[in-house]
This record gives sequence, structure tokens and C-alpha cells, in this order.
Amino acid sequence: MKKFVVSVLVILSALALFAVTVTPVFDVSGEVGFELLLDEGALDINSLVDIDLTVEIPFSTTSGNLSIGLKLNPEVTVDEATCTSSPSKPASHTHTAEFSYKNLVDYVEYEEETWLLRYEPKAIKLSDYTVNQFTDAEGALKFGLKKYNLSLELADLKGDEVDKHATGTLAFPKGWIFGAKYDLLVGEDLEGFVATAFKFEDENNNRFSIEGNLSKSPLPGDEEVDLVFALLNEEESSVSTATNAYRVYVSYAYPVTVDGITLKPHASFKAQEGLKTVFAPEVTKDTDKKIDWPDAREIGAGFDLEAKVDPFKVGVEDTFKFIFLDMDNPEFKLNLKPYLEYAVTDFTLGVDVPMDFTFVSPLDYKIVPHLYTVLGINDLKVKGNLYYFLEDVKPDNQLAYMADIIYTYNILETGFHLGNEKWNAAGDKVDGANGLTDLHGYLFLKASIEF
Repeated sequence: MKKFVVSVLVILSALALFAVTVTPVFDVSGEVGFELLLDEGALDINSLVDIDLTVEIPFSTTSGNLSIGLKLNPEVTVDEATCTSSPSKPASHTHTAEFSYKNLVDYVEYEEETWLLRYEPKAIKLSDYTVNQFTDAEGALKFGLKKYNLSLELADLKGDEVDKHATGTLAFPKGWIFGAKYDLLVGEDLEGFVATAFKFEDENNNRFSIEGNLSKSPLPGDEEVDLVFALLNEEESSVSTATNAYRVYVSYAYPVTVDGITLKPHASFKAQEGLKTVFAPEVTKDTDKKIDWPDAREIGAGFDLEAKVDPFKVGVEDTFKFIFLDMDNPEFKLNLKPYLEYAVTDFTLGVDVPMDFTFVSPLDYKIVPHLYTVLGINDLKVKGNLYYFLEDVKPDNQLAYMADIIYTYNILETGFHLGNEKWNAAGDKVDGANGLTDLHGYLFLKASIEF
């Protein structure tokens, strides 16, 4: 922390030499506190430290404005073999934070009325399928023409390759990516962009991609159009190969609400191939699958319905899909989710039934009725969840249940979790059940402040 403070003071002192008035803008968010966890065979007392600190230092010169962004993000060591502090999601404990000064400089930007120049110690995102947040780069410069909604980017892929005093044969530089993006903004009726990028590792390994996206148009409703073409040239074992990739995605929904009843017809079309190969480095880093990479060819349509009559809410979400990635073996799928909820002050009772059908012989299906309730009594909250798994391949146990009792006093939160549920790898969905008597449970005491 001392080094961070010194760094800020050095920058402020340097600006003072030019008689510039500086008013730093601090943005601090996160959570600080502790937790105590007690399960069947162990006790943990851990610190809760999750802090994001950013500092923006703007100042003016005679012709433009310069701003510098600094950030300090503590890195947290996590023991993946243990479980989480969340009373409803056993996944992983939070352990003592280890402060790192990695990437202290978030950005440096110089801006004038019609243009700007920005530096970041990583790739600057243009779009999902050109330069994105998973593109590996050591630094990037972006030149923006504000009047024309145009951005140009040059990113360094490797770093520390230039020897200022080396001698050698003049050659074309390697290890960079160049991108451009034009933002289409016409009033409040039309929004979209066109972006392109060329990645040059060397003469035999390069990649070109272009993406056009429309997210808003004068048409009523919600629409999206995303078109992508990409080409990868690479050489392996002295053999050059070229791989194409494409993506065509169109979706449209038109929600209408009349007297508390919402009707939402929706339809979509998606065809894409080769993206996982052409963008292999980005796919490897996208562990949470935030970008749609897998090959697909499908048409979807549905008609959602929801009615609200206090204190009740009832509805159904549905999508029918025709999947034709394999033209010799097309698939038909139906996803349904009817739901009903009763909610008043301090009490909620509801049921939803996600149903997934794949129309093959024999029928492939998964139906999971889910009953849930939440009861609040002053500062005490009692939660209950019950799942029943109906599948074409019957699981060993079909019934999952869990209960949580949580008491909150000021910044203190204590409670107990008991259940036999199984969670998916992401820890955000119950996808199975242990044996009826194969229970897990833990007590927790937590005190923290979010800011």
C-alpha cells in the first residue's frame, strides 16, 4: 500500500511542477470483514477482502485534457477443495487477500475536442470477434476520431522484443494486432457498429476478422443482428493452412403489456462455424463462456406469457428449436418453464417447472419441479427449496432439498445451511441430488461492510 501511495504522490508532484490544478477522483468498492464457518469436521475463520480501488487524475493543458487512471485490485488466494461462505451455494472459501501491484496503471488518455489518444497495459476491447477482453496483449494504443465515431487500435502481442541498439536486417515488425471500429449512432433509433482486426504474429501466422452488429433499429421491439467473418492463416510443420469462420445471428422479440398481462413472441436464427479454431487463444481464456464460440445451426421461436395480479404472478417461458448442425441428423428441442408465485411482505411461495425435451427415439427429457419459499420475521429469514429430477435416465436419487436459516443484526449475519443438493461447476444452479440421508450442513457467522 505504501508503494501505491508513493506512486500517486509522485504523479501529483510532477503535475504540480507545471502549475496544474489536479482533483483526483477516487472510486472504491468491495467488501471487508470476516467469516466463521463450521461444518461436519472442520472450523475456518477467514478474512473477507474484496476491494477494487481506482483513481482517475484529470488535468487540463492549454490545448487538451490528460487523464490517468490507476487501480489496485487485491488478489485473493482460494482453496478450491473447500466450500463457500454463501449460505446457499457451497463452492469455495474466501481466504486472506494478497495485495499485488500488477497493472497499477489502468490507462493514460489525452483528449482534445475532436480526437483522443488512449493507452492501456492490455488489449482495448473493440468487439467480441475482433479484439476482445480475452485478447492477450502487453499494451495497446487507441486513436479515436470523436466526430466520426471511429476508433483505431494498435496492440503489442508479446512485449519486450525491441532492442534499441541491436543491428540486423531491416524487416517487417511482428507480434501486433491492428483494429478499427466505427460506431453507428443515428439519434435514438439506430445503434450498431462495424469492427475489424488484423492479427500479425509473423509472415506465416496471421488472422483477419470483421464483425457487423445492429442492436437497435426503428422497428418496434427488441432486435439484434450480428454478422462475423474471420480467416486464420497458420503454419505447422512447414505446412500452411487456412481456416475460415463465420457467424450469422438474428433475433427479434416484441413484448406487449396490456392490463398486467405481458405477451412476448420471439424468434432467432443462428449459424456459426470455425470460431473455436480461429479464436483458439481467446477461447482458452474465456473460461466462463461469456462469448458464444461453439459451432451451431439452429432456428428458435417461442411465445412467452406472464400475468400479474397482486399478490400472484403466473407465466410460462417457452422456446422451440430446430437444430441442423448435422444435416443428416437434425434435432428438435423444446424448452418450457411454467411458473407461479405468491408474494406478500415477508413471505414468498412459488413453484417453477423447467422442462427440456429433445425429440429423439427414445425421448430425451429432463423435468425439474422446483418448490421454494422465503419467510421473513423481523431480522430472521427462513428459506426452503425442494427439487425433483425427472429424466429419461433415472438418477440414483431424484429428490434434492435444502434449508437456510439466516439472522441479520446490523453488519452481523449468522445462520445455518442444511441440504443434500449438488451444484453445477459454476456453482450457480442445482443440477442433482445426493442420497436422501447424505446431508451436508454448516454454521456461519459473517460480519462485513460493502461499499
